[in-house]
Amino acid sequence: MSMLKENIKENKHEPLSAQALDLLKDKAKKGDSKAQCELGDYFVSQKNSDEALAWYEQSANQGNSKAQYSAAKHYLGIQRSAGGALRLALKWVEELKDKGDSRAEELWEACSRAENFKSVYLKYQSEKIFNTYLQAAEKGDAKAQYNLAECYLRGTDPDQRRDYIKALKWFKKSAKQGNSKANAKAFYIIGLCCEGLFTPSYERDNLLIKIDKKRAVQYYKGSANGGCPEARWSLGRCYEKGIGVTADDKAAIECYQLALQEGYVAAPHEMEAFQKLITALKEDEKTAVSLLITVSERNGSPLHSSSSSSNSMSIPLSFPKTSLSTSSTTFEAEASSSEQSNSPR
Repeated sequence: MSMLKENIKENKHEPLSAQALDLLKDKAKKGDSKAQCELGDYFVSQKNSDEALAWYEQSANQGNSKAQYSAAKHYLGIQRSAGGALRLALKWVEELKDKGDSRAEELWEACSRAENFKSVYLKYQSEKIFNTYLQAAEKGDAKAQYNLAECYLRGTDPDQRRDYIKALKWFKKSAKQGNSKANAKAFYIIGLCCEGLFTPSYERDNLLIKIDKKRAVQYYKGSANGGCPEARWSLGRCYEKGIGVTADDKAAIECYQLALQEGYVAAPHEMEAFQKLITALKEDEKTAVSLLITVSERNGSPLHSSSSSSNSMSIPLSFPKTSLSTSSTTFEAEASSSEQSNSPR
């Protein structure tokens, strides 16, 4: 039985006179959530799904549980729960769940049977967490500002693509409140700009950073010393390829090893290049293999997985965490002083 037919059966509405229908519409238009829900039931009985859904939505947005349930059932019946409809259904299912409504379990089971459930649910949850970060960040929460910046940096925002400018903006806001990790991440992004891997537009971004590969190395050093493993890996790449610094394979390996120990999750091609570099220098291959296995296990852990096999209603995604520092120290001096040394540390 289709969801629409089920709703017709459940929300069977007695025929209304023209006058009664006008009165109901008048109350609904004035914002009466009960009237809006009843009007949705009426249009279901008339097999006008679009009109019914429009009124259910208005009522559901005011917290009407019956309307939330009916809206969810309607969405579940649209094109066998197409992505957009399934996402909207999930919204109302979770609203009902949060209220402790027993009907949420029934709807959840219907959602989980959808062919595209896993991908839609993961995206829905990521958007939900992102919006939570955004709301808190706009209110000045330093930790939320850091986490929001990480979303933009990693491409886990709703647009699913990296946005270095927005990441830099929120890292700087968090850093101004004493978050040293955010300051280090800001240095990392500026380093990318100086290296030329990302070029901001002054007209679009109101940011002008000239390409200067030597300066990029100094920003990477400052960032790495502030605890940013991505910067440490980038510094290793600079030493390996002689970007802005004299090429030094041993220094590169040291940076790569430190970055991995600090939690950097290397892509397969990065690990392959790292392994070749170690082999070329005739380093201890057992150590290299051990390190590769450790990193491989980390890469495959749930913490860094983009999907989940679980259909539970708990949040399946892991987002960046940060421990806030009370120190307001920045790494400008550290980056500048590192110009005097070739050490990757």
